[in-house]
Amino acid sequence: MNRIFLLFVFVLFFPFFLNADEKIHVIIAVDDKAGFGANLVADYNNMERLFKENVPVSRLNLVLMDKDNITPDTILQAVKRMKPAAEDTLVFYYSGHAANDAPFNESGNGGQFFQLKDKNGKTVELPRRTLLAALKEKKNRLTVLLTDCCNIEQKSSIVRRNYETSKTPEVPNKMSPVFEALFITPRGTVDITSSKRGEASFVDSSSKKRGSCFTWPLVELFEKHKNNAAITWLEFTDELRTGVQKAFRDSFPNGYTFDPPMNGITVQKTQTVEIYGSLPGETGQSSAAGQGAANQGPRFGVRAITHAGGVRVTEVVPNAPGAKAGFEIGDIIVEINGTPIRTEQDYSDAIDKSPKTMNAKVVNVNDGKTLNVTLELRD
Repeated sequence: MNRIFLLFVFVLFFPFFLNADEKIHVIIAVDDKAGFGANLVADYNNMERLFKENVPVSRLNLVLMDKDNITPDTILQAVKRMKPAAEDTLVFYYSGHAANDAPFNESGNGGQFFQLKDKNGKTVELPRRTLLAALKEKKNRLTVLLTDCCNIEQKSSIVRRNYETSKTPEVPNKMSPVFEALFITPRGTVDITSSKRGEASFVDSSSKKRGSCFTWPLVELFEKHKNNAAITWLEFTDELRTGVQKAFRDSFPNGYTFDPPMNGITVQKTQTVEIYGSLPGETGQSSAAGQGAANQGPRFGVRAITHAGGVRVTEVVPNAPGAKAGFEIGDIIVEINGTPIRTEQDYSDAIDKSPKTMNAKVVNVNDGKTLNVTLELRD
């Protein structure tokens, strides 16, 4: 009788035991042939330490790719070999060269590709969309793609820097609360890169010399929120954007001067984190508010999705009123004509009801400053 009772209890509670064992599967791919010197070694060490210090061995499957053998084939093979369970999380981190062959005002991640070399030194490319599709084929709970690479139309030249040697990771007894909050609780896809279209990604050239301007703030932010079990990806990426901008300013107080100019840009004044698509917790479809009649063009021409504190701009239609007023992908619209904007429905209603002259309060994606913008909508 006792055996039957124990078997009944086991069957009843077995799903809960499973849920307590969700794993994080991580691939770290750092291209040692990218030419950034010791900075990529720092990125490699920092990301390895980050996961080892926050996730117990029993819940971590960490794959460190050979830095001298990063090609499209080895990357996709590494993804193919991963066997996450349905409730597990799959994370891919890449640091190295990349570019973008799509127009800078095009939404989505389809134009970005990683610039790699094969074993013979020949340049080969891996489209970001191809990698993301391979990751999502695993059909696990959460897919996270984090990349520290440029987002420009041509290769940039970045000076080699020194780096701090990574300390020996401490093996944790349990997963850090911030990792539970960001890698275990959510469902969906997180797709983030280190710079927006038209920007290069840089290494830390300040006195700290701790790696790249994206990866080091990323690691610092995880450490800052180590015990925060309530943080969301929306909140995390807001802070990450600010941290990356600060790292850039610390390294290049007067901006970075390209000689010769890059894509017509002489000085890059900031580095702006790009978020592709929606994050867990955001509504998946961009609002089409204010699109107007086809023969007139859009009334406002700015698409946005629900975001913490407002709506986040995901597309700016060229030559529409929003573009002419200076709106950029990543801006957060928090108020229109004095009315707080919290959801896509608020946003759509506010534009539909707005008079031709519209006032908007916007948090600028480049410097985090709140701006008041006045523009003329189309009738």
